[in-house]
Amino acid sequence: MTKKIMTIGLLGMLALVMALAANGIGQYRNDYNLNITLIKQEPDPVGPGDVVELRFRVENHGGMLAKDVQTELLPEYPFSLRPGDSAAKNAGTIESLQRGDDGAIVKYKVIVDKDAPDGEHDIRLRYKTADDDSWIALDPFAVRVQSHIAILSISKIVSVPVSIAPGDKGTVSITLTNYASSLLKDILIKLDLSGTSLNPSGSANEKVIPFISPQESAKADFELIANPDAAAGIIKVPVSISYSDITGNNFSKSNTISLMVGDVPDISVLLDRSDIYTPGSVGSVVVRVVNKGTTDVKFMNVKLGAVEGTEIIGSDEAYVGNLDSDDFSTAEFKLYVKDAKEGVSLPVSVEYKDANNNNYRKEEALQLKLYSGSEAKKISGTGNGSYTWLILIVVAVGGFFAYRRWKKRKSKHS
Repeated sequence: MTKKIMTIGLLGMLALVMALAANGIGQYRNDYNLNITLIKQEPDPVGPGDVVELRFRVENHGGMLAKDVQTELLPEYPFSLRPGDSAAKNAGTIESLQRGDDGAIVKYKVIVDKDAPDGEHDIRLRYKTADDDSWIALDPFAVRVQSHIAILSISKIVSVPVSIAPGDKGTVSITLTNYASSLLKDILIKLDLSGTSLNPSGSANEKVIPFISPQESAKADFELIANPDAAAGIIKVPVSISYSDITGNNFSKSNTISLMVGDVPDISVLLDRSDIYTPGSVGSVVVRVVNKGTTDVKFMNVKLGAVEGTEIIGSDEAYVGNLDSDDFSTAEFKLYVKDAKEGVSLPVSVEYKDANNNNYRKEEALQLKLYSGSEAKKISGTGNGSYTWLILIVVAVGGFFAYRRWKKRKSKHS
């Protein structure tokens, strides 16, 4: 009987010990057992530069009350408290076995740095009671940070050469910049060249970039060739970009870039003809402008510069306008050559635009050769330009009347 009573007593004591262990009594000094958990963050996840509210629940799993419980938040990058907010909070006295909804709630509002990378970041909390001489540190709590939008944008476009000539090749480099706070991956960039005069050369019209780190950039190079008969001008090329963030969210966006097609104009300026042969003559100088290139030009203007010993009669400019590829036009100027002996160097400047409105200016010194009177007669059959013609007319008229007078006299004598 005595053994039976002792056995029952031992079993009862064992059950009591197990119950006390289950309730956490005796695990910590003063027989309280505080359990603090992060039960909610709002919003979840929080974006960089935003404010997040953290809610902690303070429970007492012990058999005695915890007096005057104080908590203190210890924020480190990328977190900080709002100006004026206190890191210390008073949770009050927590009764024994106060759990779940009966636990005390402590709230903090925390600022997330605008450059915080995406992912989980630790934040620390410590506590003490009226019976504690020092703070008790807890394991860190995880706060989820995620950018609202994974921003990947075209930050730079470079074409070499700037304008791709018909039939020639060029390289177009597109730089993508990750403006998000987390890594972006599986980036596919594609050029839609359909309906344009550009084609891929030596590579496809799409490129893959494995990843771009936050606030970093990467470049995709496309080798292109222009059709031999490509018209000069600006070509709009649609660009599609697809990518993913580290959490597996997929994104896509469309852009349009502008590329230029067209060659540098090849313009020649020549002295086409002139009827000025001798000093002291007035006549015309005709300038020929030839477009030997593959691109048309427009708004062409030809100007004759002043030269010592000459005088421009009338306008010193002539507007040509449009000049197509493989074509020419002329500009005529009236000029009085005073006292030049062997020749005159005529400064001619030609200004124009190409199909892409790039400005050009070409200057040439055209040589107008002059001759003596006898040389001029041999070359042109004239002596002194317009004055020579006048003399010849006078001589001819005089000869005609002299002949008539001689004939009349001869008739009278006969």
